[in-house]
Amino acid sequence: MVGIWSESAPFDWGTARVPIPADGQPATNMGGEQIFIGKTTPEREAAAWDFIQWFTSTETQLKWDMETGFMPVRDSVTRDSAYAKWISETEPRLIPFVENQKHAHSRPPIPNYPEVSDIFSKHVEKAFYGKVRVKEALTGAATEIAPMLK
Repeated sequence: MVGIWSESAPFDWGTARVPIPADGQPATNMGGEQIFIGKTTPEREAAAWDFIQWFTSTETQLKWDMETGFMPVRDSVTRDSAYAKWISETEPRLIPFVENQKHAHSRPPIPNYPEVSDIFSKHVEKAFYGKVRVKEALTGAATEIAPMLK
């Protein structure tokens, strides 16, 4: 996840969790890929299920995550002592992301989610660059997105 930047950035950099107001709740969105089994023959469906069970097992995911630097998709990996040792010694910049996973929520299952996400990103980016205040960015996003959710 951070490997490309780790290797190519011409400066030292780090990561941190997003600040949370004292009365706030931590949150982040889940992302990533999906895995599914298409309708086919019973034999192929069984083989696909066997693969999914193997690939998503703690043992396989532990190896996958440590060799690729990808985020764990299983809580059991984040609690594994080998992973904790690897992340602290090899890629500590992943720690804030892994810690925040327990506060993750799925993206809403709405057909126009990509458009909603683009609008939200556009407004938040303005706040990140100091072009508008955070409240103004969020109000602008809400005003533009609310009619799309009806």
